Formats: sequence, C-alpha cells, structure tokens
Amino acid sequence: MRVLHVVHGSPRLGAVGGTELYVDALARATGADVAVPGTAGRLDGDYTVWSGPLGATAQAARPDVLHVHHLAGHGVRVPRLPTVITLHDYHLVCLRGQLVDHAASVCEGPGLLRCRACVGWSPPKLALRALAVRELARRARLLSPSRDLATRMTGFGLGEIHVLDLPLVDPVETAPEPVPGPVRFLFVGSLIPTKGPHVLARAMEGLEATATIFGPGEGDYVDQLLAGLPSNTRHGGVFGPADRSAVFAEHDVLVVPSTWHENSPLVVREAIAAGLRVVCSDVGGIAEIDPTACRVPPDDVTALRAALTSEVATGRGRRGPRAFPMPEHLAALAVHYAACS
Repeated sequence: MRVLHVVHGSPRLGAVGGTELYVDALARATGADVAVPGTAGRLDGDYTVWSGPLGATAQAARPDVLHVHHLAGHGVRVPRLPTVITLHDYHLVCLRGQLVDHAASVCEGPGLLRCRACVGWSPPKLALRALAVRELARRARLLSPSRDLATRMTGFGLGEIHVLDLPLVDPVETAPEPVPGPVRFLFVGSLIPTKGPHVLARAMEGLEATATIFGPGEGDYVDQLLAGLPSNTRHGGVFGPADRSAVFAEHDVLVVPSTWHENSPLVVREAIAAGLRVVCSDVGGIAEIDPTACRVPPDDVTALRAALTSEVATGRGRRGPRAFPMPEHLAALAVHYAACS
C-alpha cells in the first residue's frame, strides 16, 4: 500500500518539531513518501519528499492512502482519496494550532467572533474553512495520540476519533545510574510562551540544582528568556538525534511546564525510555503517557518550585524504563489504513 504523509515540514528540509520527527520516522521505517508545502520540487533519499500544491503532489506520487498530520501551508481542501488524519494539535479547528488566543491564553474553542478577533479572518472566510474541515473529518478516519485531545475535538464536532499511542521516533538508551551531585533538570522544546520555559526559569531561582533548557527559538521572547536565566540554569541550544541519549543520560528529571493543552509530547516518551522522572503541568494528555508524573497547575511558579524542591530532596536516580515500540505502532496504522481504503 502506497502512503503519502502530509505534513507542514520535514527534518530533511530543516524542520525539527515533534510532528515532523514522527513523520520522518514513519517514512524511514516504511519508505512512504512525504508531502510538504512550498514550490514544486522533489527530494529523493531514504524516502521522497514532495513539495508543492497537495493536489499536484498526490497526482505525481499516486498514493493509495493519504495520511494527514498537519495542513498548515496546504489548506484544508484535501484530494478525495482514502484519508487518515492524526491530530497532533488543534490546527483543524484552531488556526493557531494550540487552542490559545493571540495573547497565548487558553481559548475555550472555535467561534466566529473569537476567531475573527484572534486571527483577523472575516466571518465568511472562517465559516467556509469550518465547513471544509467538517467535510474532511466526515470522510476521513481520525486518530489522536491522546484521549484528552480526542475528547476535546469530538466536542468541537469532528466525530469519532480513535486513540492510538505514538512510538519513539528513534531509540533512546537507558540512562546509566548517575554519579552523586545536584539534581539536574531538563527542558526540551520550542522556546515559545506556551511551552513555558520562562515558568521553569523562575521556578529554578534559588534551588540547589541545575537545569538545562534545550530548544530553538528567536525574537523578543527568547532574548528576554535567556537574559533572565538564573545562575543555575543554562540554554543548551539544539541537539541532534545522535546526541539524544547523551542528553538524557546527563539529566535526572524532565520538566514540561506547558501552558496549553499539550496533546502527547514525544519528549515525554523519550524521557521515560531513558529512565528519567517527569514533572509536568497538569494539562492535555501528558498524564496519559506517564500516570506517575508529578503534575502541577500550569503557569504556577510557586507550585512548580515546590515540585522541583521535592525532586531535589529525592536526589539523583533512575526509574525503570518503558518501551514505545515502532513495529506495533506500524501494525496498528496498517489496520487504520485498510479500514479507510
């Protein structure tokens, strides 16, 4: 079965978000093609990346199934082929993708007046997009990595959504037992307000521990974040797949201080596979991945500092790792592909 994965970027073209990494892993494992927006082109290698209008790409790639992961840059009018959609965020119903408004505050959901004030589109244009989304959702098979997002999106009128957990996109070695020393906290993610690195930075002030913040970002928010890091916290830049296991081995606790309804972050799976403990905001589907994670209210510096202080008292150490295997995930996807074709 020929599958064309539709996404808004590819690591082979410089995009390294969790969704892009997941699609890259699927394409490497199966040899499926990938479609991204942009000017018409084709990049061959372990798998083929097509760029350009989605309709033209589908005609050239001739897939049996479209597997849509993100439609940013593509538009929501998708060729009428058997279609599976994995909901990695809220993009189908929220043009900002994270169900937050222009001030990065959590939004209660789509509405013509709210969305017009947030993104500046006219009500008729918003209404036409909503109709196209509903038509697409009606004929597609919808998947979500978390029950939380599935429940919210069903409430927004998208119909039946099947929950399917994600695998690791690349193997992560179990971290060795650490040497004695201060607890080392880890943040991995885009340096944007909804990911909450500023909350972690403030919570780290005065703690007898260290924290490393990894992730890409630019602009005033990042400049202010990095300028205000306390002495026990540093920015580690961006690391590649070859360094992933080493990064986890050097830390003890992953911190996920997000302020939006996170769907199902890949980095949490990686931390669990490495044997790290997890402290996270009590939002979205994070707790579905790690029910034992220490959860705190989002955007609450005091609560996060208390959780980090408790981890400092626990000290360095590992927990038993858990696997998120790719072969089982691919087998489950094959069932969904067959069901819609």
